[in-house]
Order: sequence, then structure tokens, then C-alpha cells
Amino acid sequence: MFKGISPVIAIILLVGVTIGGIITAYIGINSLTDDVESNIEKSITQEFDARGADLKVDVFGNCKIYLRNTGIKDVPIEAINLYVDDKPVNYEPSTGLLKTKDVVEINFLDLDYKKYEVKIKLKGNLLDQGYMVCTNGTPVYDFSCSVRYSGCNAEETEVLALSDITNGFAELATEGNYNYKLCCRNITSVTTTSDKNCGEFYTGLISLSGNTNAFVEEFDLPQSSFSFTNKTSICVELNGNARLDCDYTTLTNCEKWGWHKIISMSSLTNANIGNINAYPNHILCCTTY
Repeated sequence: MFKGISPVIAIILLVGVTIGGIITAYIGINSLTDDVESNIEKSITQEFDARGADLKVDVFGNCKIYLRNTGIKDVPIEAINLYVDDKPVNYEPSTGLLKTKDVVEINFLDLDYKKYEVKIKLKGNLLDQGYMVCTNGTPVYDFSCSVRYSGCNAEETEVLALSDITNGFAELATEGNYNYKLCCRNITSVTTTSDKNCGEFYTGLISLSGNTNAFVEEFDLPQSSFSFTNKTSICVELNGNARLDCDYTTLTNCEKWGWHKIISMSSLTNANIGNINAYPNHILCCTTY
């Protein structure tokens, strides 16, 4: 003969079933909420009419941008596509409404110490782009350079030589004709190439019109003024395969970014070379990451 379930056990079973039902309902509601939020975000992006909308960056800051709505209509942040080095990234805020004429501070997350290109797109159209610098953490190695007379210090490597610290000509370090030397720390090796292909772990610094008595130009300049047969580009490799990021910019930008000033040029091509004080509008500025 089977005995009936005692009242105490029945209550326990009932409580268990009730709790299980609550948990299942909670999971279902959460899942439904996530789906609804995702669908709302997709709907905002798909249905937003970008006609009359325009966005511009007021400031490219330290791992952040200040984005202004310069159009005639409010723009949902969900409809804005932000790319860093042509890749989607995490940023805050990622939702909200950017009203016309207003500015929002957008912070980029999880980026290393480096300079990045930022692109702002709306409905597939590129509206603005520029460069920001992230100084999260510290550089891997302190790549720094100085122009010295006669020779480099023991811990430095000669990268190239200059005929003078202003209005000068350049030559390869192996030529031995000029007394002024560009001396850099934490360099494993220096190599040259006739094109933009330096090789793995190498970074191109500058291009020369020849091996000596040479004008200089920005490395990998899209429209080079130098003959391919005579052009010589200088590439460097850092200790520990650290990477080097360089830009030709103004003295003001270089100091604002906290990067190292290497040399300066009178223009971007067919230029004379000098130390960092010679041409403040065309500074070779570098950092490591």
C-alpha cells in the first residue's frame, strides 16, 4: 500500500516548483529584454534618415574625441559608426541622442599606447577623420634621438649624418663625410631600401635622394620627387621587436602628444634637413608601443 505525500514534503515541492518557475521566467524576461534592446538599436540604425545630418570632430584628444552635431537634425549615437584604424572598437557612450549643435565626449576603450586613425561614418558615408593619441600605459622602449657633433654615445646608434643643423644635406651613416650625426637609443639595427618595404619589425624613418649630399623627404610619400634609382630610405629596428609609430607633424603637436622629436625638414619633399629647432612645421615625431 502506498502512503500519501506528507504536507511538509508537499509544501517543499510546491516551493521548489514555484522558485524554478520564477527563475525560468526571469531568464526568459532577460533574454526578451536583450532581444528587444538589440532590435531597437538595429531599428534606430536602419530607420534613421541621414539627410540633413552632419558630424565633425572638434578635438582629437587622448583616447577620446569631441564630436559635434553640425547638421540640422538630431542624430542617435547608435546610428553613428566609429572606426579606429579601420576596425570597430568599444566606446562610451554608445547610446543616446546627439542633438543639433551639441557636442559629446566619446571615450575609446581598451586601446594601447599608440597613435590611431579615427573615422566617423553615418549610413556608410565618411563624415570626418583624423588622428588621436592614446597614452594608456607606457612605451615599451624609450626611443629617443639627438643630433650630435662628431659621434654618438656608447649606448646610441648612428642612423644618418647631416652636413649642418639647419639648411643641411643628409647622407647614410656609412658614408663618413659629415660631422653631425643623428644618434638614437635602443636601436638594434639600421637598414636601407629603395622603396617602402623595410621588412618585418622595421620602421621607415626618412627617405634620401641619394647616399650623400642628399635632399630628404617624408618616408613613403605618395608622390615622391626622388628618382627610384637613387632614392634611399632609412629603416630602423628597435630592441625586443618593439614597434615604432612616427608622423611628420608640427612641433606643437609633437609636444602635445608627448612623443620624441627626431629631426626636422624644410618641407615634405626636396627638403633640407636640420635638428629639431630648424623647421618647427615639419618635425619627424616618434613613439614606441
